[in-house]
Amino acid sequence: MKATVALVTDVCFWQEGGGGQARISALVAYLHQHTNLLILYAGLKQPTDETMLVARYGPLNVVYFSTQQPQSPTDYGLLLQTYLLQHPVDVCVLEYAVLTFLLEYIPEGQCVMLDTHDLMSDRRQNFDRFYAPYSTLNVSATEEFALFDKYAYLLLIQRHDYQKVRAVLGEKALLVPHPVVSTQRPARAQAIHIGYVAGASEPNLDAIVWFIREVWPLVYRPGIGLHIYGGICDVLRQNSQPQRPGSQLRHLEVDFPGITRFYESRSLDVEAQDGVVLHGFVPELEQVYAQFDVAINPVRFGSGLKIKNMEALGYGLPLLTTTHGAIGLEDYTQEAMLIADTPADFARQLNRLLTDYPLRQLLGTTAYQLIQTRFSPDACFGGLLAAIQQHSHA
Repeated sequence: MKATVALVTDVCFWQEGGGGQARISALVAYLHQHTNLLILYAGLKQPTDETMLVARYGPLNVVYFSTQQPQSPTDYGLLLQTYLLQHPVDVCVLEYAVLTFLLEYIPEGQCVMLDTHDLMSDRRQNFDRFYAPYSTLNVSATEEFALFDKYAYLLLIQRHDYQKVRAVLGEKALLVPHPVVSTQRPARAQAIHIGYVAGASEPNLDAIVWFIREVWPLVYRPGIGLHIYGGICDVLRQNSQPQRPGSQLRHLEVDFPGITRFYESRSLDVEAQDGVVLHGFVPELEQVYAQFDVAINPVRFGSGLKIKNMEALGYGLPLLTTTHGAIGLEDYTQEAMLIADTPADFARQLNRLLTDYPLRQLLGTTAYQLIQTRFSPDACFGGLLAAIQQHSHA
């Protein structure tokens, strides 16, 4: 008999506009196949939701706690409590630590797991190093681990986080990486399209502005293009306007000290740069990655496993990223991707990829095989499913 699992989230994961959404979407697809899954959603219902959900996952049981207007956290908690008392489940999975307040409303004895995505305390330290505004859960490592200890299991997306949590909380830690299901894109003999896919976030803004300012002048030549996709395109367009910090950011300084300086220092008219094209959000990633000859991710701070790197590897693309971008993939940095951290090294490695067809073939094939063997859905989620089944049969 399949276990009954309730996944609780306020993230519209079916839209897959960022790494967190993609992570939840992959988990939903897997659990939908292997358990009796229901989604307890704390966001507002939109007219297109049902069509998108069915297209991505087939028939999926989604319970909306808000249909017309947002509820307060207390109201969400009471709605969740009532639902679970009336519809018992074997396991609850909460998405992101910010939902921990819901634990006090979940019926006593319920097995609850937390899908962490990343460690908030590590993330805060990384943001501070780059004077970036921080808007998620602000906790110390001690506070975060005390929070984690309230759960039956913690889902950790990459090995560094897993080892850190396991050292303190033991078998509560589960290593649950992110899988990619994709088709290999054969390498073309001539490489002219460099690709970057990213959501709207401060680390992504910093990454691509750093690349365009410091690396692109060392790489660009007529015929070569940098093609940017995703929500980051809107951020780049907005941040190219000189009046934006004064009109839209300074009133946020009370809650996010330094936000004006962060955005002002990364203001750049990207579309005026030779060879740079902003494409915006495209829902079908396969169409996007089919255009790329080389994928880049020059990210310098943040936390967690970089989903865009996993996607590029899964499509068999040669990937150039940073040491920070390779967190969680350190064992494969020489065989499946290239690493560079300075402008000169990044430019050198990128020029190498653009001109060396056999190298692109080798890296792309190795990357695709890596994803198929080490990061398939079963390889990533099999341990989690075993824990769910063990608890449901207890």
